[in-house]
Amino acid sequence: QVKAKARRKRHSIELPKRFQIAVDNAAMAAKITGTDGYLETFRWGERLEREGSPEAVAEAVSAEIIAQYPRIDWRKTAAELSHIVKAD
Repeated sequence: QVKAKARRKRHSIELPKRFQIAVDNAAMAAKITGTDGYLETFRWGERLEREGSPEAVAEAVSAEIIAQYPRIDWRKTAAELSHIVKAD
């Protein structure tokens, strides 16, 4: 999900389904169970400032993420998640 805001105006965009599938596959492979365990691994990216309306910014950032990740290596993500879960 991509979120953008300007003062009280907010806009969010869901990323394509393939991103959610990759997250789910990685969580299962890392043996993360339950809602709490699943949600504990979620991280928001760094907040950045951009010019434009929340709608335009969210659309632009979403397009950049989609272009940056034409293929998602969920196995690599699962390995990284396994280290996070074991550290807790």
